[in-house]
Amino acid sequence: MSQRNIFSWTVMIVGSTENGFFLDGFKYFYQMLNFGVLPDTFAYSAIMQTSVGLKCIELGRMVHAQIVIRGFHSHTFVATSLLNMYAKLGSIEDSYKVFDIMTEHNEVSWNAIISGFTLNGLHLESFDHFLQMKNEGIRPNIYTIISVSKAVGQLGDTDKGKEVQSVSFELGMESDVQVGTALIDMYSKCGSPHEARAVFDSNFINFGVNMPWNAMISGYSQNGCSQEALELYEVHGMVLKSGHDMMVISVCNTIADAYAKCGALEYVKKIFYRMEDRDMVSWTTPVTAHSQCLVWEEALAIFHR
Repeated sequence: MSQRNIFSWTVMIVGSTENGFFLDGFKYFYQMLNFGVLPDTFAYSAIMQTSVGLKCIELGRMVHAQIVIRGFHSHTFVATSLLNMYAKLGSIEDSYKVFDIMTEHNEVSWNAIISGFTLNGLHLESFDHFLQMKNEGIRPNIYTIISVSKAVGQLGDTDKGKEVQSVSFELGMESDVQVGTALIDMYSKCGSPHEARAVFDSNFINFGVNMPWNAMISGYSQNGCSQEALELYEVHGMVLKSGHDMMVISVCNTIADAYAKCGALEYVKKIFYRMEDRDMVSWTTPVTAHSQCLVWEEALAIFHR
C-alpha cells in the first residue's frame, strides 16, 4: 500500500492477534507509532488483546500509560478493554482500579469485572458485583449469568444460586441453552442435584441439544447419584441411536469400560471386536475386565494379540 491510515494498521494488528500471531501484532503497533500514526480507541483495544496473547503485562502497562497521557482513559470502551486485559493477565487489583475510576459503567464493563473476579478465584466479589450491577439498573445478559453461575458453583452456596436463577427467570433467560446449562452445573457444584434437575426438567427434558443433558448427567455423577445418571442416559443405546456407533475410539473405550465395571464381559468383547481402530486403552480394557472376572486364558489371549 502506498498509503496507510489508522484503519489499515489496526486491521493488521487485529488480524495478527485473532490468528495467534501476537508478536506480529505488537510489531505492527510499534511500526505504526514509528510512522507517526497515533492509535485510536480500536487500535488500543486491539493491542491490549495482543498483550493478553503474549501474556505480557509489562506491554499492557506501557499501553495503559500512553492511554492516560493521551486522555483516552476516561473512554468507556478503552477502560473496559484495560480492565479486561488486567483480569486476564491475573492482575485483578489493577483491573478493579480501572473499573473503580470509570465515570460510567455499562453492561460490558460490569460483565468484564464480574468475569474477571470469577477468573481470578474471587467468587464472592463476583457475586456481590452481580448484585450491584442489578441494583444500579444495568440489565445482566447471558454472559453475566454464566460468569456469576460459575462463581456461585465454586462458593457452593445454593441460596446464592437461587438468587442467580431468579434473575435469569425474570429476564426470560432460563430456557437459553447456555444459561440453563450454567445453572445446572452451578447447582450440581453446590451439591444440589434436585435443584439442577428442576432446571433441566423445566426447560430441557425434551430438548435435543447435548449441553444441558451432559451437564445434568455430570452433575448426578459428581454428587454420587449413579443410578439417576444411568437412568437419564443409557450410554450404549444413546450412542447407537445417535449414529456414532463404533466410529470414535474414545467413545468405544468409555462404553467398554462401563460394561467392564459391571462385569458384562460379553458386551466388552462385542465392542472390542467391532472396533476398526484400537489404542492402548482399547486393548487394556478387555484384558483388565477378563482378569478381574478370573477369565485368565481370555485375558492372556487378548494380551498376546
